[in-house]
Amino acid sequence: MLNSIKWLILTLIVLSSGGAISAWIMLQASLPQLDGQLTSAHISDTVSLQRDQRGHAVINAQSQHDAMYALGFAHGQDRFLQMDLSRRYAAGELAEWFGKGAIKSDEKMRFHQFRQRARAILAILPNDQREMLERYSQGVNDAIANFSVTPYEYVLTSFSMRPWHSEDSILVVFSMYADLQLGQVDLDLARTRLADHFGPEIAQFFALPSPYQAALDGSIVNAPITAIPAYPDSIEKSTASLNSTVSLNSAAQHFSEPLPIGSNNWAVGGGLTDTGKAMLANDMHLTLRVPTTWYRTSLSYIHNDERITVHGVSLPGSPGIVVGSNDSIAWGFTNANFDNVDLIRLAPDTPTHTVTEVIALPQGEHQLTITMSDYGPVKQIGNDLFALRWVAHTDYAVNFSLADMAHAHDVKQALNSSNQASIPLQNLVVVDALGNIAWRPIGAVTGRAKASFAAISPSQFDAVGWQSNQTQLPSVMNPAEQRIWTANARVIDADALPQFGDGGYALGARQQQIKERLFEHRRFDENTFNQILFDNEARFLQPWQRHLIELLSIYGDQFEQALHHLNNWENCACADSVGYTLVRHYRSELINTLFAPFLAKVQNDNVNANGLLRQIEPALWRLIDSQPQDWLPENVETWQALHRQTFERALEKLQHRYGSDWHNLAWGNVNALTIKHPFAAQLPLFGSKLNLPSITGYGDNFMPAVQRPSFGASERFVAQPGRLQNAFLAIPGGQSLHPLSDFYAAGFDDYANKVKTPLLPQKIEHSLTWSPSNTPTSEETK
Repeated sequence: MLNSIKWLILTLIVLSSGGAISAWIMLQASLPQLDGQLTSAHISDTVSLQRDQRGHAVINAQSQHDAMYALGFAHGQDRFLQMDLSRRYAAGELAEWFGKGAIKSDEKMRFHQFRQRARAILAILPNDQREMLERYSQGVNDAIANFSVTPYEYVLTSFSMRPWHSEDSILVVFSMYADLQLGQVDLDLARTRLADHFGPEIAQFFALPSPYQAALDGSIVNAPITAIPAYPDSIEKSTASLNSTVSLNSAAQHFSEPLPIGSNNWAVGGGLTDTGKAMLANDMHLTLRVPTTWYRTSLSYIHNDERITVHGVSLPGSPGIVVGSNDSIAWGFTNANFDNVDLIRLAPDTPTHTVTEVIALPQGEHQLTITMSDYGPVKQIGNDLFALRWVAHTDYAVNFSLADMAHAHDVKQALNSSNQASIPLQNLVVVDALGNIAWRPIGAVTGRAKASFAAISPSQFDAVGWQSNQTQLPSVMNPAEQRIWTANARVIDADALPQFGDGGYALGARQQQIKERLFEHRRFDENTFNQILFDNEARFLQPWQRHLIELLSIYGDQFEQALHHLNNWENCACADSVGYTLVRHYRSELINTLFAPFLAKVQNDNVNANGLLRQIEPALWRLIDSQPQDWLPENVETWQALHRQTFERALEKLQHRYGSDWHNLAWGNVNALTIKHPFAAQLPLFGSKLNLPSITGYGDNFMPAVQRPSFGASERFVAQPGRLQNAFLAIPGGQSLHPLSDFYAAGFDDYANKVKTPLLPQKIEHSLTWSPSNTPTSEETK
């Protein structure tokens, strides 16, 4: 990959004038310094930053703050563009760089006023955390100053690198809030507008409890036994036709189930391993791009007269290890999906006022007016006003206590430490070398007494509850079965659901399959966990495969080829399975045929409606089983005809995109993963070389091995504390954003080929060392 970039640039040099030579020299000169001796006024003792052959950053210091300085320096060298885009995205400041095309994104984020909130939170953080952020920021800025030549992304766009400030690290956390929880805001709006247009029965029908439930206590929320709602007269039905060619080129909206952002993790206690040590697996699912979200990091420093050494992943722009192990404990996260949003429907005479946000442009500025109320910022949809209260808007939304997880010696200490952390709410699963395992939600949770499903009235708003973070959260430690699992579906017991709500739980098929896998084994090691990481058995789609075979078999030889592939589908999201593709796309097409008219009506309100499909499976099967005549599309007389036409339509769309050769419909081709650089499309000739090679599709949404064309496991981590020599951590990309760096794609081949990349750093190849200069740090003058 790296060689192809070098050869392309060399070719340009040969074929071009001296300008290309200058560009080559500029690129070479902009590589960061990896070796040597430096001094800094921002450290109190000697600090080193080493890198192995993958660019894994290994930091040794005498204090935590000095270690964070070096981490900031490493992030600034390798990932400053990522950090810059993250803070600008959260603050709504992308248009200053990218012009009018980014105004819509900036307006969406300015509505939340995260820059102002970051400054307010910084002012109330504990002194130690403010000092940590300051040291980290100084490290970033020293890295910027250390560049001989500005990184090429800034040269090509004629844009200056702005210094890093402590509040920017808080903005990076807000960018994660946006990734992980903005879907909750959209979901409340979508549920509300669905009910407004079609009545509460339809809204409840879309949100029937999932039969795929695997809460840790085994509790079930039963679906109500009610009649299927009548099809509303207020919307036009879908049209389904045997000749659907016209629709292939039409502007008809296609809705997809939202991707299951948030991850898998599971653990087993020491009684189920040969070592007596507990073991953890974690793979966090996010949109995949260049650079990857995470940064391989090892930190070693003195804390309370003890040497702390922790390995894992850090988030560029933020200090500390997010997921990892200190050899006494190991921990990981999945998105918990509690409901942390209230949408308040305002009366027309509710007092409001406006504020003006100024969005800078390369030339000039753009002004945005935001309506504000006592409940929060206000959005107008049609003639209705809705105020938003979101936990990300509170002063307890962010702190950096998570960095203290590295100091815990066992699960109990880790739970106590995590209780103080304010991050986007996560399922923490933690294990220790003594064999203990535990789960608990950690992060910011509104203290209100009752969750909301859709918009509420001002009289229902719990103003007092919203003022404080809910720290009394459920937990499970050392369950009798010695197994814990989470995967974005409901983990809490059913009795806690009224308080914590449903902020967009996953359907649960993936979580259930992980649980079933864990109970198939009586002993575990790292290889057993690795097998579960890549489990792509199609358990969720088995009823759909049987349904489709039964349907097409009615028509004899008309569907001979399709039936051949369906009968030989391998029961997995495997690379060569054409049958899996047929089943998957048939189901998706049927969902759109039946439900797209509802979603389109909601979408016309400028509300993202896709979240309404997150748990559509129960409603879908009720329709299939009951076959209500009024739900059939126009000009379709029977449900059998509907299913046949839906399959033909799905197949026609597939062949329209991938060609008539059936082999082209193999899942590995249809679901191939391509990890792209954000600037690739803007750079002619060599821009595409910044993208990583395509990975053949091997998984899907509804199984432990999650992979979609631009989405999947942002890391794969398995560890037994006390046995880290066997632990592994794979990441879908390299450490550095520089295309000429040896670390640009280092580690990607391991990820693509399912290699268990060691968690621990390997042979050191580069070393930077700092000595303190004579200028005292703020810590020395205290």
